[in-house]
Amino acid sequence: MIDFIQNSAQDSIDVGLSDTQHIEDLIVLCKGWHKFYPFIGACAHTHLHNEFSHLEMKQNIFQELENDGMRVNRVRLSSRGTIDLQAEYDE
Repeated sequence: MIDFIQNSAQDSIDVGLSDTQHIEDLIVLCKGWHKFYPFIGACAHTHLHNEFSHLEMKQNIFQELENDGMRVNRVRLSSRGTIDLQAEYDE
């Protein structure tokens, strides 16, 4: 998706593909945090220190990305808390 994106390396705003930023937002946001879209967000940080919630976190991420119109091919979580995913918007 073409959008305004934040370039943190140069502290500027550019125009480009914003898919990565949208994915990051959907993973980090918790439901109720976004004023205009209060029902989005996987709230990943709440699952980081709970070893029993990896499956729930994986399902939440998958569902949020799918709800946003993405085709999700892979969501993997490591024991170190890294998220490996492959997802893209259908065009």
